[in-house]
Amino acid sequence: MDTSDAPVSNTKYKGNLLIDYFTLQTPFSFENGISTLRSSYIALSASVIANEPDDAGNYYDAACLYSRMGEFEKSIKFLQTALEKGYRRFAHIEMDDDLNGIRELPEFEALILQYKKIFESEIEETDAAYLHY
Repeated sequence: MDTSDAPVSNTKYKGNLLIDYFTLQTPFSFENGISTLRSSYIALSASVIANEPDDAGNYYDAACLYSRMGEFEKSIKFLQTALEKGYRRFAHIEMDDDLNGIRELPEFEALILQYKKIFESEIEETDAAYLHY
């Protein structure tokens, strides 16, 4: 497979591996003897964010990671940061199994509603500016 036309940053690759691991539905618990692996994924997520702090998708991936691990408060915070930084794939957010752990929380519902309204106003402003020309 020729990948010369599609360069992929090391950071993005590692981030995708992180999410791919969690889509396997592997249970995460200390009892399963994977606390070291858990720590490694947390460190990897932090590293990806540190290397590309303006990439909203990195924060979204962290929200998915923490939701899968049952750390719902952290998941909500990372999702909020992703939305603040411009993540607007609402259809994906609403269907992504990685967020099943937080989807029913009132904080999740309020956050999505808040940012959908912001997104709608951004579209209206863009449309108005376009029509002005």
